[in-house]
Order: sequence, then structure tokens, then C-alpha cells
Amino acid sequence: MSTASATSEAASAATVIHRIEVRPRRGHHDPRGQSVQKAIESLGLARQPKRVEHAAVYLIEGGLTSSEMDRVANELLADCVTQTAEIHASNRASRPTVAPGSAVVEVHPLPGVTDPAAESVQLAIHALVGKHVEVRTGDRYDLQGVDAVVARTVGERLLANHVIHAIHTEPYFPNAFPSGKPYELAIRSVAI
Repeated sequence: MSTASATSEAASAATVIHRIEVRPRRGHHDPRGQSVQKAIESLGLARQPKRVEHAAVYLIEGGLTSSEMDRVANELLADCVTQTAEIHASNRASRPTVAPGSAVVEVHPLPGVTDPAAESVQLAIHALVGKHVEVRTGDRYDLQGVDAVVARTVGERLLANHVIHAIHTEPYFPNAFPSGKPYELAIRSVAI
């Protein structure tokens, strides 16, 4: 590798947030999407989505090169036979899109909530490429044939617990990871 390309690769590895969406390949079964679609029917909404598609979302903050991100997405997070991985980086113009006539609802753990899947992915990325990164996970549901109001209703009534989840009606792509507030122990004495 030439010095110029090594410098370019190192510059692109500056700490940014990468977003990877892992979804079933076209023609493969989408059990999470189909399960949510059946559950929506039980809500008795006036408008039902024609179809629900699911994607697992991984937000990765760290200095990974594009080739390292490709390895993480395709060797670690996606099954190359049944799934596809789509990579987006916050320092590039490529942003996740929403298909016309569809609405999106995404569910992500709130800051400070334990995310064991994210912790496992962090450890696996370190084992795969030797770099420490921060990871957050979430789930994206594309609801075809409904609007954002219906998507939010589905998210609130079916997909999320407000105590531990944040609901977004567009692909969530923060500039920086939000953090929880540290707990300060306050000892109070009560006279008895």
C-alpha cells in the first residue's frame, strides 16, 4: 500500500458513527417482520400496513476504516447466504432512506440501559479487527402503506417500553452517542 493511500485510509478511519442495517435477502423469510405484522392486526388499527420488514440496526462509533467496516458488516453481523448488510457513515452523504409509501419506526435502548447485544458486538469487533469501538443496537421496522402517525402508534403500543426504549419515526443516525446521567447518591437522615 502506498503512503498516500495509507494516509487516506487512516484519515477515513477518524472517529465517526457508522450505521449498519442487516436485513433478510430478497426472497428469504423475514420472521420478525411477519410476526410484527400479525401482532399489528390484533391492535385493531383503522389502517393496517400491507407489509412489515425488519432490519437489525448497529450503530458503531470508532476509528474503523472502510475495509474494516466491510469485514464487520459482512463477516460478523450478516449471514452471507440469507442476509444483506448496508453500511452508512456519518461523515458521508449516504444516509438510510425510506421507500415511498412507507413509514419507519425504530426502537433503540435509552442511554444508560444495558445493551448486551451491543456489548457482544463490541467484543467481537475487537477480536476481529483489534480496535475498541462503542456499539448501540436497535430494530428498524418499515411499514408499507401507512404514515408516520400509524408507525409511532405501533412503536408505542407494540414495539417499545418507554422506560427503556426510545422510539424514532425515521432512521436514527446521531452525530454522537447520547449518554446517561451519572447517579449521585444522596443520603438523607430522617428523624424518628
